Amino acid sequence: MTLAAQKKLILASTSSPTPRMVFKLSSLALLLLFCYTSVSTYFYVGKVVLPEGCANACPPQRDPQRFICARNVVTGQLGMFDGECQFGRYNHCIHTRQRYAFVRYGSCRSTDYQF
Repeated sequence: MTLAAQKKLILASTSSPTPRMVFKLSSLALLLLFCYTSVSTYFYVGKVVLPEGCANACPPQRDPQRFICARNVVTGQLGMFDGECQFGRYNHCIHTRQRYAFVRYGSCRSTDYQF
């Protein structure tokens, strides 16, 4: 087979996808979608769940833009949290029973006290 014929064969094989290649690409796309979905459920930032005790153990000390306002899911009490507490960098923030639900990023406002 000549070099020109080999180039034509390569160009022909790359220009139109074979059913096998389509199957591989669709399988890869489904796998990536599954991985993204799995990871995003574990690291979902929009509705974080914060352990009780973080408000005392990890009070906001840095930039107010990093604060998190959250409500105790049992009592309804609001708490201010440092962003580091959200990611469980302090063990005493993780091993607690009650949970806080995300209200907003930033400081708690008077309107947040309404249910």
